Amino acid sequence: MTKLKTGSKIRVVSNSNDHNYTVGAVYTVSTIDSNDNTLKANDASGTTGNWIRISDVTLIGNVGWEFIKKVLPSDVTQFLGAFDGIDQVELTGEVKDAILLSLPDLHDRILKEAIKPKGVPSGVPSDSDSDPDDIFNP
Repeated sequence: MTKLKTGSKIRVVSNSNDHNYTVGAVYTVSTIDSNDNTLKANDASGTTGNWIRISDVTLIGNVGWEFIKKVLPSDVTQFLGAFDGIDQVELTGEVKDAILLSLPDLHDRILKEAIKPKGVPSGVPSDSDSDPDDIFNP
């Protein structure tokens, strides 16, 4: 799993230690104990649960309500904003897969991200972005 940080959005996927989180629900990480690989997280109302094992959660990507508000027309976001829980929206696996598979240069994009030096944000060009074959022909 990607390294979790305070503020990360997570989805609870199992309950191996009788925690009080709802499986399937989304929470925001508030505290991490790296000594025993557990964390505490807040629900949408700010209530913090008890300790949960990191293995019982999955990290949620950055495509959520804030992203949607930026890319959809304002009348659509106003309509969607009338619903409770819209801040926890996530694309289904099938839609994610279809979008990824429709990219003709998916292999090159993944390779470019994989070879970037640590600390370079996604989407930011690096020295290796000129030609993906350059890494194989120094």
